[in-house]
Amino acid sequence: MWSRRQASETAIHRFDAEASSGAGSGFDPEFASDMLDELLCAFGPRPRPLEIDSPKMVHVHSTDTDDHWLMTLGPERTDTARRSGDADLTLTGPAADLYLLLWNRTPDQTVTMSGDRGLMDLWRSNFRVRWS
Repeated sequence: MWSRRQASETAIHRFDAEASSGAGSGFDPEFASDMLDELLCAFGPRPRPLEIDSPKMVHVHSTDTDDHWLMTLGPERTDTARRSGDADLTLTGPAADLYLLLWNRTPDQTVTMSGDRGLMDLWRSNFRVRWS
């Protein structure tokens, strides 16, 4: 678990350093998918109340690895399952683009979004690494 967590941290900080200099080496699709899985299945479900009235579903589909995640964003908790399904928002694109979008590193145009795009605002304001 810790080696996976550190791989994700190192990868996202490498992206930040490269982006600051205008460079970018990208991510292998399988690596990006695994790091996306770590974000959605390990980091996403950490306890945090969300200011929503009822659960919302977000489907994430990596087109280059054909991986799927279905997140249930609820007022009390977030759950993630490795499957597809009906959702309020569907995010579709290459694993690396999804990984960077959900780490709040790229604009919305990097992936295809269908449904309630306002859920990205909910994600951005609640799903970020902070120490307090």
